[in-house]
Amino acid sequence: MASFLTSSSRLFSRRVPPTIQSFLKQQQRRRPIFTTPQSPFKSVKLPTTFTRTLRTAYNYGTYAASPLIRTFESYGQAQRKRPYVTQLLTSIAIYALGDLNAQLLFGEKGTEYDPVRTGRNIAIGGVFSIPSYLWFKYLGESFNFRSKLLSISTRVLVNQIFFTPVFLAAFFTLQSVFASVGTVSTREMIDTLKKTIPTAYINSCKLWPAVTAVNFWFVPLEFRALFGGAIAVGWNGYLSFLSQQANKQEDAFDLPVEAMTTITAPQKTLLQIEDAKAVL
Repeated sequence: MASFLTSSSRLFSRRVPPTIQSFLKQQQRRRPIFTTPQSPFKSVKLPTTFTRTLRTAYNYGTYAASPLIRTFESYGQAQRKRPYVTQLLTSIAIYALGDLNAQLLFGEKGTEYDPVRTGRNIAIGGVFSIPSYLWFKYLGESFNFRSKLLSISTRVLVNQIFFTPVFLAAFFTLQSVFASVGTVSTREMIDTLKKTIPTAYINSCKLWPAVTAVNFWFVPLEFRALFGGAIAVGWNGYLSFLSQQANKQEDAFDLPVEAMTTITAPQKTLLQIEDAKAVL
């Protein structure tokens, strides 16, 4: 190939007149045909101490965050290999932390910690773990439209219309059954649902559509349960607190009349005067 180009260039130089050859050579000297692009910005050299400081900070930051990174990688591998076991343990931890949050941070002053109540929430978390995982897996695989915004909006809407009311009803029903050790009546359960579900559903509309949208848009599949669980710690604490308030109201209504009415000293004196008048 090189010999062919050399022979062709020699042939071209023989046939072209010398005046034209000299003109072409002058044009090549003035403006070369092949030029290397140069950046309009001059290279800025940072001070050596500054670059060393940045490199040291990056190395230390990476080293400090490496245990956290390895933890997330291990969780993702466990979620891919054993999704049901991982989801069960994640739900148990989420519901336990949610009840601890409700009792220790938002509980009434002077009340002692109730481990039985935490056990009830752990049992409820174990019941909901696999159905919730299957539902969100189905939701992530469905409603795949050309527009990503339309797909995620549809998933959020379907989740808020169908899953949230069923979840709230099942959660408060199990709370009532476990709290009363199976002796709760149907009327009391319906009253509890009427008191808790509307408030909880309205507040869920303020939080969970945004959480679900972020979860489906940015978070990978194996980390969606963990991301939703981090938000659910506070949410489950709120639901546990709401259920406890409803149970306290029911206990107040179930008290006998003698315990609900207290007679003060002036009222007792007036009653004695009225009894004396009646005798006279």
